[in-house]
Amino acid sequence: MTKKKNLFLNLVIFTLLFLFSLIYGLSYIIIRELKLGNHIGVILGFINCFSIYSFSLILYSFLDKRKKG
Repeated sequence: MTKKKNLFLNLVIFTLLFLFSLIYGLSYIIIRELKLGNHIGVILGFINCFSIYSFSLILYSFLDKRKKG
């Protein structure tokens, strides 16, 4: 695979991971707001969103390094 295609593939995967974590975080915010009725759910949702995104990036980079060599 050329370097340009590999860069494009990484960009697509990072974008999909970010969108998934954003959707998950927003759904978590909505569910928590309906249950708790206060703004703690919003803070927990954003923390949850970015923790999932960072974990998925770390996992992807680990798997990518294993695949390369």
